[in-house]
Amino acid sequence: MKNRPFVYFLFLFVLTTTITFSSYAQRKRNEEKKEDVKKEEPKNNTSLVVSDTIKKLRRLLNKEELANANVFRKLDEAKTKPDSTFILDLPSFCCPFFPKEMGNLVNIQILRMNGVDLKEVDSTMIGNFDHLQVLSFNNNFLKDLPKQMASLKNLEELEIRKNKFLTIPKIIGSLPKLRYLDLSLNIDLAKTGTIPAEIGNLKNLEILKLEGLMLTKLPTTFGNLTNLKHLNFRLNKLKSIPKEILQITNLEVLIMKKNGITVIPNELSNLKNLKHLDLSANVLTTFPESILKLTNLEILNLSDTKITNFPIQQLGIFKKLKELHLKENNIKAEDINKIRNILPNTVQIYF
Repeated sequence: MKNRPFVYFLFLFVLTTTITFSSYAQRKRNEEKKEDVKKEEPKNNTSLVVSDTIKKLRRLLNKEELANANVFRKLDEAKTKPDSTFILDLPSFCCPFFPKEMGNLVNIQILRMNGVDLKEVDSTMIGNFDHLQVLSFNNNFLKDLPKQMASLKNLEELEIRKNKFLTIPKIIGSLPKLRYLDLSLNIDLAKTGTIPAEIGNLKNLEILKLEGLMLTKLPTTFGNLTNLKHLNFRLNKLKSIPKEILQITNLEVLIMKKNGITVIPNELSNLKNLKHLDLSANVLTTFPESILKLTNLEILNLSDTKITNFPIQQLGIFKKLKELHLKENNIKAEDINKIRNILPNTVQIYF
């Protein structure tokens, strides 16, 4: 009985110590957990530092994966999912500059900033988007492209139509995988009327649109574009089809509408793979005989060319023809009927 106070005191001491230690351990675990969470949290939105987690998840998507990827149209949504933002399509007038929040979106593979009043491409940021496959800056106020764009080694499509370029940026020639390039309607290029020799470096280019640039000539390197299949040269100032174009025998579509062409070279017959030829709104007056050797033609547009002497009997050689455009050429109705009888019944004739 005399030991009861001592035992009771000992019991209280042990209980208090146990509770204190347990509370301390719990606080320690909570602090460690907070530290772990803090490490996993994304960096501040204004930071250009990319987390290790995002870097590990970087990879090029194939066409099917890109087709099924979510399209982010608001930057606020995209920046909350930097690891899965593969397509960013910002709305018109959203941002005349590169927002700092884009710095973490290094997984972007399709970026469209059309009609956003963009005046300059951020040179410190664009080089980080080296997984880009499609880049579109249409309808802006760009005058140049930074040299850092040479880092975009995976870029396959580039659209920069309707901007304020005084000259076509030479850096474009440093994009080896480029398959599609649209430089159309940069009307300030009319002051120079040329394109740089570097365009000849684009050996993988398949589609090239140079509409409305007031071009008067081509560099000799243009003939190096041996894989080119589609060339839109509408609204320029050529008087003949340049020899550089006539060297590209893989061409399937050639649009030369509204230039000033008066002569069609015999070498046009070299383009055996042509399926679509548009020479409308030029002044040819006589039917170019070299066209008769383009037997794979499916669409032939000779509207508003002032041609009067159509070789009607010879038109029967176009067995694959689907459309023949002859508007504004003052062709007699009886000649149209003869052409109908010569060509297959499936051919649509517009006159």
